[in-house]
Amino acid sequence: MSNSPLDQSAIDRVRSWLDASDTVAAVGLSVAQRAQHIAAWQLKEDYPHLGGVRPRIFLSRDFPFSPLRIELEPSCCLRLPHIEANGNFCHGVVAAPNDLDDPVKAAGRVLEQFLDYVRRSADPEWVEEEFHRESHDYWLRYVDASSPPKGYRTDEILLEIDPDAKKPQRAGALHLGSRARAIVSSRDGGPKAAAEAIGWSLGTIVHGSALIARLPEDRRWTPSTWPKSFESLSALLDEITDTTGILTAWYGSRQWPNEAPLFVVLLQGSVGFGWRVIPYSTRASSQPRVAPVKVSRIDRRWTLARDHQSEQLDVLTHKRVVVFGCGSVGAPMIELLARAGVGSFEVIDPDLMRPENISRHPLGIQSNGGYKATEFCQRLKNSVPGVKITSHTMTAQSWLAGGHPPPDLILDCTGDRAVRMATAHARALGFGPVPNMMIWMEPFGAAAHVVTIVGSDQWPGSDPAETAINVAYWPDDVEVRHPGCGQGFHLYGMADAWETAAVATRRAIALLREDDTRSDVVSLIQSRGYFERVWPGITFHRQILIPSGAESVVERRSLAEALGGF
Repeated sequence: MSNSPLDQSAIDRVRSWLDASDTVAAVGLSVAQRAQHIAAWQLKEDYPHLGGVRPRIFLSRDFPFSPLRIELEPSCCLRLPHIEANGNFCHGVVAAPNDLDDPVKAAGRVLEQFLDYVRRSADPEWVEEEFHRESHDYWLRYVDASSPPKGYRTDEILLEIDPDAKKPQRAGALHLGSRARAIVSSRDGGPKAAAEAIGWSLGTIVHGSALIARLPEDRRWTPSTWPKSFESLSALLDEITDTTGILTAWYGSRQWPNEAPLFVVLLQGSVGFGWRVIPYSTRASSQPRVAPVKVSRIDRRWTLARDHQSEQLDVLTHKRVVVFGCGSVGAPMIELLARAGVGSFEVIDPDLMRPENISRHPLGIQSNGGYKATEFCQRLKNSVPGVKITSHTMTAQSWLAGGHPPPDLILDCTGDRAVRMATAHARALGFGPVPNMMIWMEPFGAAAHVVTIVGSDQWPGSDPAETAINVAYWPDDVEVRHPGCGQGFHLYGMADAWETAAVATRRAIALLREDDTRSDVVSLIQSRGYFERVWPGITFHRQILIPSGAESVVERRSLAEALGGF
């Protein structure tokens, strides 16, 4: 395939316009630049506050779908805002629908934006405000450009602490296996427990420490205010914590090994700024050095809610959900609930993962031969911070008979009549009015049903799932049989299962948050034509009205309405 422009006409028009301009002059392209760009120009005017740099304009092969590129020198990064490490100017202009009709105007928008930037950047106050407005991005560029001594580079601190703490905190620190990253955690068991819960390798363990403090929200944080030495960092910590010598006291609290991971982290708003504390290397130096480090929060408040709607997250974190069935519907539903913030699960499923399950299960071939519940729970522990999840390789009936404490919600994702009957019996006799949700699909994904039962409401012992809830009557031969006991299956795809899980998860979250605590039946139903296409001559239990132009409908009925005379 030739390296040709996406729209030669647009490029030719802009090229002619720039060639005819008195404010720019054409310049050559390097071999590397020719792979992406068609031509380049340099602005003739000299801007003193840009350090004598004459910006260059690049016209790319994918113009106008990618706008003009303007570059200064890499040395302008962190001296001026909106300049990347390679000197590229972040102008914020994006392609517009009419750019093909008027490519010259599209190019002109970028130049106008740059000239406005040149005017504004002559004001030191504006420069400082812009640096502070995107302080975290500029800090990361500063980190990338830093050069700590050999053996002391830490690319990232993974931080798991209480984000609401107002007073300075101390937490344990450990390097991960590659030593390029470190974990800082204040949980019980410290960073070792945090790393093991997620499945991160630690390698040789050398214990370290971190000092964490809050930077006031109104404190300007820019390249000109960043501490770049141990002394300046110490002075800043004295000021913001109102504690004289807090940094030196922490650092001198014990004799640290030279390779110990020692960090200082300042939190401002939702983001963190870190330093690696490096022991002094000569007798002439009595103070350690510091090197900037990227900080990534891995606490639940940030990873699951980005510090928004914290109250709702806290409600779900304290909920315990029991799930019967870790199959094609149960597994994605567990994951959706965990990522929504549900804090504790018990997963009950006696089945093994087999190759034929891969087409519609989140687990893959690497889990072949393992128990679905065990394998999936471990996967989730490694993926979602702070989730508590236990697997039981037994039947739902055995779990119900095991004398377990009642959870906040039971999810039956088995689609098994015996499980529905056993759960209803347990609720009626001694398990108490634990909310119960039963989720199943009709063959071919023609319909999916979510039955929610709360309070004193009961599911009938006659189990009228097929007659009162299902849309159609499905004959026995709709099940595909394999040689072997219980080896049959119904045809449906992963998309059908995940769509069902999504509908059920929304209902479960509303129930756990107590936004909606009614007993009801929510059904996702395909059109009548779909039923008849997948199984000609199908018999319907009830009429479903699908609006004109729609292929499916989500129907909600009260439990009493759905059960009728049952």
